[in-house]
Amino acid sequence: MSASEEIPSPLPQDKACVFTPEKLLEIGSRYARSMNLSADLFDDAVQEFAVAVLQAERKQPHAGSGYLINAGKWAVLNFLKKENRLREFAEAAVDVSDEEVLDNETADPFHQLLQSADFLKLKELYLALPRQERLIIRRVIFDGLFLRDIANQLSMNRHAVRKTLKRALGKLRAEFLPAESLSG
Repeated sequence: MSASEEIPSPLPQDKACVFTPEKLLEIGSRYARSMNLSADLFDDAVQEFAVAVLQAERKQPHAGSGYLINAGKWAVLNFLKKENRLREFAEAAVDVSDEEVLDNETADPFHQLLQSADFLKLKELYLALPRQERLIIRRVIFDGLFLRDIANQLSMNRHAVRKTLKRALGKLRAEFLPAESLSG
């Protein structure tokens, strides 16, 4: 092999330009400007872009610059989605009080049920269920536990808990819904 012959590089050609943090911040700034972001989101979006590109480069050292830039863009889009969800949640929490929710024309269905005669019938049916079925319904619906957690607490198989829940809800439906359909 002569000295004039070049040894081919195993890395892609566009990988030759390694991104410096300053270069990533500059590219991230251009991307954020192209999206017309507000000043309060701009710096965070640029930072998300740079961090995502650096993380992608560590995970995929042989990836091309196009892949790395797209990783930064995806990170900015995910950041903006998360920020939008947080802002919507914060606005909803500030704008509506509990009294307004209850006084609203479309009242909470659970609140309406508590005020109806059907609630008394449902309560009676629920209390008529065996203790274990009531316990499982309460832990799933009111406590928000997963079936596997209930199974661990009750020293049962998860599938047995699921069957018990299904059977109990079936009993409630069978007793409660026929009267509902006749009156409606």
